[in-house]
Amino acid sequence: MNILFICKRYYTNKDLLNDQFGRLFHLPLELSKNGHQVKVVALDYRHSIGETYECGSLQISSYPTKALGASLLLSQNLQYLFTFAPDFVVGSGHINTAYLAWRIALKLNAKFIFDLYDEYSTFPTCCMIPGIAKIQSMLIQKAAKTIVVSQKLKEKLKVKENAIVIENGVDTSLFKPIAKSFARKELNIPEHHIIIGYFGSLQKRLGTHILLEAISRLRKDNADMFLLLAGNNCDNFKFANDSVNYLGSLPQTRIPTLIAACDLVVIPYPESPQNNVSTACKIPEYLACQIPVVCTRIANYSDYFSESSFTLCEPGNVEALMEQIKVQLKEREICPFPEELKWHVLGKKLETFLLPG
Repeated sequence: MNILFICKRYYTNKDLLNDQFGRLFHLPLELSKNGHQVKVVALDYRHSIGETYECGSLQISSYPTKALGASLLLSQNLQYLFTFAPDFVVGSGHINTAYLAWRIALKLNAKFIFDLYDEYSTFPTCCMIPGIAKIQSMLIQKAAKTIVVSQKLKEKLKVKENAIVIENGVDTSLFKPIAKSFARKELNIPEHHIIIGYFGSLQKRLGTHILLEAISRLRKDNADMFLLLAGNNCDNFKFANDSVNYLGSLPQTRIPTLIAACDLVVIPYPESPQNNVSTACKIPEYLACQIPVVCTRIANYSDYFSESSFTLCEPGNVEALMEQIKVQLKEREICPFPEELKWHVLGKKLETFLLPG
């Protein structure tokens, strides 16, 4: 198969390609490893110079654009894609990118695949644009096949035919168990400290304010408890006291050591139209690192912790989060890692879905 992926560029330079590209890097890479011809065109809204990277047999081209990628439809730009002659054009990364992929698929006489790794119509920016939900629905109907990131999203969008759930996976060569003593030595963290960790975007939408309040109140009974954070501080939280160690936005290669240094890690997401159908990338990362987790009971998150008695708590509730943290610090329950969340397994699943027959 020849497969063209059209997506938004999430990385900022070559070194961060593997860090922030997630499924938009790993799924094409796995397909190319399996012998298929795969190209990725990543729309770049920040830079004016195009770049091309080779990752094994996978080619990733960064395409500078200030016009939502529409210039890709110009005949001189399409000629390169005509030469590649894709069987499938996969659109990922917001509605405009998927719409562009559909238009390109029509011009190339290829099948359009819609990859919904989020509920785009709930995004704040999308809510300000009339008709986004209708365009998303239209693209689902036009797609030869549809990929969704969770069963909850599939149910919400009522996608019944020619659809498959491909969850967010994890690179287990990077995310794996590391001795806590080694990690703490690397980070200069005293052994007697109780470390609660969260690594990802810091936003009220993702419950960062709830986590900060829970740790602040828990520390009243245990001054040795500290919160370790890393990620983009999207909502500009202020960390004025010494109970919070915020390390900023770090390369993903640093995150496994941070996870290993913790006594437990937290996913404090509250309920919201977007969160309720999501699949957090950090779930497989935390599970692969084999460390106790406290997670709110939203979306299909309970499926990942079906064998757990001490992981899940009610969303949006500071007291519930505090109580579950106390329970997990006592029990230290570690849930098994689902082998089906390895990227090579997910890549094979996608390959089987795309193959005819």
